[in-house]
Amino acid sequence: MARFGRVQREEESRVLSIVEECYLRLKPPEGLYVDLCLFERSSLMEMTLREEKKRPGIPELGLETGFFATHDAWRGLPRIMVCLEKVRLQPRLVGEGGIRHEVGHSVLHGSLEYYIIPAPPLPLETAELIQPSILNAVTYLVSVAVKDYEVTRLLRRGGYLEDQAAFCRHFLEPSGEEQLAWRLAQPSRDASILFLASCLKSLACAAPLSTDERWGCEVREAMEDAVNYLPGRLRDELLRLVLQEFPKFGDDTLDNVNAGIRAFLRGTAPKLR
Repeated sequence: MARFGRVQREEESRVLSIVEECYLRLKPPEGLYVDLCLFERSSLMEMTLREEKKRPGIPELGLETGFFATHDAWRGLPRIMVCLEKVRLQPRLVGEGGIRHEVGHSVLHGSLEYYIIPAPPLPLETAELIQPSILNAVTYLVSVAVKDYEVTRLLRRGGYLEDQAAFCRHFLEPSGEEQLAWRLAQPSRDASILFLASCLKSLACAAPLSTDERWGCEVREAMEDAVNYLPGRLRDELLRLVLQEFPKFGDDTLDNVNAGIRAFLRGTAPKLR
């Protein structure tokens, strides 16, 4: 474990307790080694991520700076980064749910192969609708959504429901920034495709909880509200994708990513003509 800044012992103990209990319940592969990094302040975590982006092979979108906890494997081993300053600002269940979410990533996506994913071959009729440079970015964005779907599916199977519902609803809350970004993207077909692909992350993360008896109704409502500003045909397609196509996924992440990309482009690209 690595500490950046002055990490309070009580906060460190709380994070460790959440992480250790989650690993015990999820039963990760034997021999899993995880690098846990605790940051006192968001500025320290963002500075570290900015420096990492300068390394060769890491795409601009490959390290996220806006979350209170993240996971990656760019060094070849799973790494969980937690910003304690931001965790303090979250409701308890949201903070716990977010940390467990990253633990789930380390169990399922703890090697570099899950972060350098080539664009899949596409059927001719689909390939004609998207430029190769855009396809690479779509591949990354859809892969993030697919991996988040798999993590929530795993955590639900492990019995983590209330905290994951709180975590997903928190990130599904619509923002004025997203609505503005959509208005700016609309004149460009390529920008619109990228924007829609970016919307999949929060929707896919919540989707496995949409059928839960206790939390499903609230989660589905939050999913619909999150994309309510989109034109009906596009909103309905994104929801159909994560609620009907993603549940068909098996346990092979790379197969799931390829299937997700094809389904996304098949469903959205023709609607942007």
